[in-house]
Amino acid sequence: MGKGVQLRPSRIYMQEECMADATADSLNAAGTGAKWPPRLGRAVALLGFPLSLVSAGATVSMAVTAAIGVGIAVSGKSMGEELRRVLLFMSACYLVLLSVDLLNGGGLANFGSTGVNYLHLIALAPYTLALSALGIRMATIERMLQIAIWLGLANSVVRFFLFGEDRPGGLELNPIPYGFVLTMWGAFLLARGLELGRTKGRFSVMTALAAIVPVVLTQSKIVWACLIVGYAIVVIFIAVRKGQARLIWAGAAVAVPVLFASYYFLGYKRLALFRAELEAYFERGELTEDSFGWRLELVRAALRAVEHKPWLGHGIIERRTAAFAYADPNGPNILPLSHLHNDYLTHLVAFGAPGLVFLLAFCAFIFIVARRAADLGRRAAGYALLVMLMIYMTAEVAFNMDPISGAVTIALGILLLKSPAPDRQTTAKI
Repeated sequence: MGKGVQLRPSRIYMQEECMADATADSLNAAGTGAKWPPRLGRAVALLGFPLSLVSAGATVSMAVTAAIGVGIAVSGKSMGEELRRVLLFMSACYLVLLSVDLLNGGGLANFGSTGVNYLHLIALAPYTLALSALGIRMATIERMLQIAIWLGLANSVVRFFLFGEDRPGGLELNPIPYGFVLTMWGAFLLARGLELGRTKGRFSVMTALAAIVPVVLTQSKIVWACLIVGYAIVVIFIAVRKGQARLIWAGAAVAVPVLFASYYFLGYKRLALFRAELEAYFERGELTEDSFGWRLELVRAALRAVEHKPWLGHGIIERRTAAFAYADPNGPNILPLSHLHNDYLTHLVAFGAPGLVFLLAFCAFIFIVARRAADLGRRAAGYALLVMLMIYMTAEVAFNMDPISGAVTIALGILLLKSPAPDRQTTAKI
């Protein structure tokens, strides 16, 4: 790759502009302009990126945009074969979870909770349709992701250095999901920047590097791991596909001082505490009431609950009560914790075996979507998203949580959105 020059990055932007005009024209021609004013719809959709730094911001924007997509589909615009398959798959997942939550005896309360918390599954296809019909292109999404990250950087720096917050998060948003959202957008921008090349992609790469600062300030070990692995996947994948091994060396040259600085100024505190927890457990058998101790006790309690009802689970509402009933009274006190801090165990306790099958199917879906993404940058970002999400779910929850479920749906919409920028045409020099 990278030798046959056929299309410059500027041509990519020009083609995306043409696609935006054509799709917007087709939207108006279909008679949907009166129902869904394109400018208002675009504003709602694009606000989802900076609003992802607010507790329910991404979910609200995504839901409204998906409703616009439903209106567009009802008006007669074809969804296309690929999005129809996405809708069928996600609807099947949604119905399986609903059925299990009725069969396990949870009743209407569980049915309502599952029915609302997993609506984002069936919202994905109409959300993507709305992005396409409203003429939203990757260049515009790229700029909105840049805005989101620079806002996040300003927010975290001000709150950490001026207001003395130890672990700054978003507006009414815990620092852990906040850091993951910034990591996710950083991976997308890093991939986009490396795809476009030294000139067109420089600012996106710089913005992706800027995202490291607020992520480090969250002091979340799991988010740090997601960032390191996600960025590494993006760099290595694009370097291999472009046949430019020097990208890997350049990435390492940047990563080493960044990791050293992050560890020296802040990371060593959290990692030293974690190391002390591990030493206390493996050398003396002690479980302290901190990150490792709480999470290990949560795993033990949750597995006991799964053993009691392995096939259909205890229900989505009862998941916490069911797991905590098996907590060791002599172990770390997990009762003040609000959830199980592990999405694999959460779905096993709530839905039994079908819950775990659902998560694995969802991960397989991300892999397929990433593999079929329209350009090299989104393929790299998609693979990074998959691995980062799988890591994140070992210590936190991505479903049943507005900031993550909404933002991940938006990220999948980006991957599904088609635009004329295949890597065989992108020949920018990195």
